[in-house]
Amino acid sequence: MTYTRKAVRGASWIFLMSMLASLIAYLTRIVLARHLGPADFGLFYAVFTFVIFFLFFRDLGFPISLVKFVAQFKAQEQYGKIKSVILTVFCFQLISSIIFAVVFYFLAPHLAVSYFKNPEASGILRIFILYIFGSVLFIISKDSLLGFQKTALFSLGEFLKNSLVFILILVFFYLGKGVYAPVYAFALVCFLLFLFYFPLLLREYPLFKYKVDHFSSASKEVILFTLPVFATAVGSKIIGYIDTLMLTYFRSLTEVGIYNVILPTSMLFLYFGTAIGSVVLPMVSELFTKGDTKRLIAGVEVLYKYLFAAILPFVAILFVFAPFFLQTFFGQDYVVGAFAMQILLVGVLLFTLAVINHNVFSALGKPHTVTVIILIAAVINAGLNFILIPRFGITGAAVSTTASYIAAFVMSVRKMRSYLDVKVPWFSWMKLVFAGGVFMLLLYKIPQYFHLNVWIELGLSVVIGLLVYVFLLYCFNVIDVAEIKRYGGLVR
Repeated sequence: MTYTRKAVRGASWIFLMSMLASLIAYLTRIVLARHLGPADFGLFYAVFTFVIFFLFFRDLGFPISLVKFVAQFKAQEQYGKIKSVILTVFCFQLISSIIFAVVFYFLAPHLAVSYFKNPEASGILRIFILYIFGSVLFIISKDSLLGFQKTALFSLGEFLKNSLVFILILVFFYLGKGVYAPVYAFALVCFLLFLFYFPLLLREYPLFKYKVDHFSSASKEVILFTLPVFATAVGSKIIGYIDTLMLTYFRSLTEVGIYNVILPTSMLFLYFGTAIGSVVLPMVSELFTKGDTKRLIAGVEVLYKYLFAAILPFVAILFVFAPFFLQTFFGQDYVVGAFAMQILLVGVLLFTLAVINHNVFSALGKPHTVTVIILIAAVINAGLNFILIPRFGITGAAVSTTASYIAAFVMSVRKMRSYLDVKVPWFSWMKLVFAGGVFMLLLYKIPQYFHLNVWIELGLSVVIGLLVYVFLLYCFNVIDVAEIKRYGGLVR
């Protein structure tokens, strides 16, 4: 098996497990949203997001460093250094976890009143301290296995975690724990997963058998590698969490709850970019190493041409039927978020291509470009949130995030042109916008001419709309079947 094929299969397996994990996580949100209502749902996610945001500063990119250096020292058969790396990561994360735990515990009553504006947040925040320590044990065990190239076991991590959380939530709901049901579930889940993963790690690498070797030098390597990784991730975390953090401070917990329904729903489409990006990265790396820029440029241009054509119908369907979707899956209380979700969908559509561009930049050996783009987008997001959220609430948050995604899209496309001289298909994209507009118009209009079951009307309008959409793309020469088949060979 070639390296590229192995990398693609491994990435595809990780993506499949990630999709299943995300599906369960999304189902969990539906259960929580319907069972708790917007206010308690918002309370839980306000506290949970607060904790997760600060835990990012605990991790500091150490999990990525752990994977890299475990794999490196394993290849060099320096097993003592592997133990040094694991201990380095564990010590740093344990110390920082203790600091955060102490701060959270003593500030919990004050934060509950002045920030969360709900006294119950104090008890929830203190229970989450268990999650802080459990996550250290789980992450180190799981990520060490990835360093030993146990991809299947690693990829099962989030799937098992989300599945256990879902089951535990149902159990605690049955026991009548209310808003504390998800809190107890997350507090316990990482300890349970550690009991599963740590014996597997010991079987792969008998940790207690080896002595610590060159601890100072190994620690230095880990820290020096971690810093730029951390810098890149800062922007991503700001974009991902700042909306909820600012909504919690400036607006009501009900709005926090609604936003934590519409944002993950919009983000579902980013998995298209994540999936393609995970497959593209090793291929681009190999083609670039071989100097085969002709096929590399051709492959990127094909992605530029067809990615939006493939995703646009799905985004359009959710855009048009946003109120119906929210009411059906989450309840009437969340329908007020439909307009904000429609705004987010526009940004997500464009950011999907930016995600692929970022993977290409990393494969080209230019991760600093990704760092700059993400940090600029994060600053835009944070600045606009500060201005718009106090007045416009979740709509302001959606506009801020969409603006940051558009900025990332524009910057990544410009950088791609400078690095690979890729031709950006602006004219084809304009044709796509027109075809997509016709598709959306049909989705709006067709149900008005029928008086059938709502699901039948929805299915009928989607089928007719898709036929017209594909026909228009064919007439506009956006679709070239022979070209798709020819470049599809790149994946193989």
